[in-house]
Amino acid sequence: MIHEQSSEKSDDKVSKKHISRPKCLIEEPPAIPTQEAVEGIRFDFNLGLRVLIPLNGKDYLLSVFDLNSGLCLNNSVLKSGQLFISTKRYFIWYRLMISDAVSKEPLFVHDYDATGRPVVCQLDSDAIGDTLAWVPQIEQFQKRHQCKMYVAAGAHMAELLAPQYPDLTFVDRCVTPEIKPYATYYLAFFNINSFDWQPVDQVYAGVHGTAAYILGNADCSAIRPRLNLSAPRRIPEKYVCISVQSVSLAKLWNNPTGWSEVIDYLKREGYRVLCMDRDRVVGICGIYNRVPPEAEDFTGNLPLQERVDIIKDAEFFIGLASGLSWLAWGCNVPVVMISGFSHPNIEFPTPYRVINYNVCNSCWATEHKDGWEFWTCPRHKDTPRQFECSVMITSFMVIRAIERLRKDFNR
Repeated sequence: MIHEQSSEKSDDKVSKKHISRPKCLIEEPPAIPTQEAVEGIRFDFNLGLRVLIPLNGKDYLLSVFDLNSGLCLNNSVLKSGQLFISTKRYFIWYRLMISDAVSKEPLFVHDYDATGRPVVCQLDSDAIGDTLAWVPQIEQFQKRHQCKMYVAAGAHMAELLAPQYPDLTFVDRCVTPEIKPYATYYLAFFNINSFDWQPVDQVYAGVHGTAAYILGNADCSAIRPRLNLSAPRRIPEKYVCISVQSVSLAKLWNNPTGWSEVIDYLKREGYRVLCMDRDRVVGICGIYNRVPPEAEDFTGNLPLQERVDIIKDAEFFIGLASGLSWLAWGCNVPVVMISGFSHPNIEFPTPYRVINYNVCNSCWATEHKDGWEFWTCPRHKDTPRQFECSVMITSFMVIRAIERLRKDFNR
């Protein structure tokens, strides 16, 4: 589980060549461990447990324990100038013991304790849904450890969430090394079986659980994010909000008549239908997805709070397994989610999930590696079955889910 590496440089200029990390991660931790131990030894929990022995000509016995299991994870001698780095990068409740290599007399013992200390959570994704899933889990960690939590996230998400999470400090990614953190954790979707970075594979964890397991939280369920819902209602008529756009074709509802038929049904039932996507048209290389002409166009590159102000008063929301569905869920609005490419355990729970299990489905958890090309169907590219997971979701299935929702809420 644990490995060590030597530094050829002085203890104030540690080489960054020792850092083995996925390409997706954003900021390096401080080159020198931020915490002082004894006799010039330094340590911290950035990018795993790190212990740096100064160039003082002495050897030390390093013992590392997992306090949750009681197991000894490492018991090795570090020589002058060596840098130890744990293999595991996620949260482990460590005990660090440094002893004289000859006499075995303990010189320094430290149990992981972030109380009052700066901790950084780096979010690899700027996506709305990922951030809304992860920030409540970060707050759970902050409450448990009573640390000074810094969240390196996208500016658009910080603007939305910072007022609702006063105990979290949202920062730009490029300034995080200046914080001198006690610990740093990276929240990202790692490759399948990347167990140095995550204790539980995303196949089982889902979007929200990925953050929970990395941070060692007991509650790995989806936690509804807090949003500002105080704005007065802007639209007097009853209305439904929809979202039809996403970052890849695999996420879209690729049934050619689906949206039109559902919108026609909603209008017959007396609802206005507002499309809340940022972009009217999304696509690449001749493949484009447009806002349905039957819906009212509420698109635009607007602050997310303005979308919240409208979505929060909708009768319900119809969308994909994407960010605006998470935003609607955060607004306490019932969500009809249309998705075949992801399994229901990947997103927040909704009883109005629409998926066709009779065709290929749920490829995201096992096929998602370093991201998908926009037009790629991971399992059936360039075959007649391409994107069948959403093509074979019919408007009948979606309308039936809407009717169950209306009955449940007496709408």
